[in-house]
Amino acid sequence: YETSENYNTYRSKYPTSLMFKVNNDLLDWYSDFDNPFINQNDFIEKSTGAIDVLKEVNFEVEYTHYYEGDKTVIHYETYDDIVNYYLYILKGDIDFIIVDGTLYYMSDDYHYGYDIGVDVVDTQDYNENYIINVSDAYDIYIGYSNFQSDAFYAYFIDEEALNDAYDIIKNNLVIIEEFDEHYIKANFTSSEDGLVYTSIPYDNGWHVYIDGNEVETNIIADTLLAFNIEKGSHKIELKYKIPLLIPSTIITIISLPLVYLFNKKIKKNN
Repeated sequence: YETSENYNTYRSKYPTSLMFKVNNDLLDWYSDFDNPFINQNDFIEKSTGAIDVLKEVNFEVEYTHYYEGDKTVIHYETYDDIVNYYLYILKGDIDFIIVDGTLYYMSDDYHYGYDIGVDVVDTQDYNENYIINVSDAYDIYIGYSNFQSDAFYAYFIDEEALNDAYDIIKNNLVIIEEFDEHYIKANFTSSEDGLVYTSIPYDNGWHVYIDGNEVETNIIADTLLAFNIEKGSHKIELKYKIPLLIPSTIITIISLPLVYLFNKKIKKNN
């Protein structure tokens, strides 16, 4: 977006809000799949109705290297014309993966990856499941301590489908006016009833008010706060109140004199 001598400034192509209206189907989203790309596709489809924003890259076995015991290195290659894609590796029985000159290792037993005639210029500890962004690489090498199929997932973004989904989200953003950790004030106008999704972790302390009236809250995927809203223009307020604060305060106030008298009695007896 902007470059100077001391810094670069970037602007997101797809900015969203802390809250936006989605389809009520999102209440049935649970992110239960082992495949994170399916989870994300399911989230977008239930939210907006857009289908398959993330699409699978088809890899084929190009060559198989066999080593001692069950150790196997398989060279996969794709012929899809994909410039940029994402890899997700299920640890399982995988020792390492080599992509675009970098060896990502999942166990200390990865050195046999150097014996397959591939230039490795860097190594990285793959110490937890995460997604690797791959650019202009049409082949990958995976070293198995014990081979299993479907050990990795590769997907690319369908830009057209993403734009369709984003247009729906962009037209349903909740406009935030005030924000701090315990209070949020916002405006929202919609031509249809729906569910307001938030990226706020669900907590009993959050109370939601629409046009001054408190409404029930919902929980998405046992994790995130949401609430229903009717069509029209509305003022939204989210207030955080520490659960059981008043009862605990009353108990504390009552308990202090009792503790004082108890300590006084002990000293007297001593």
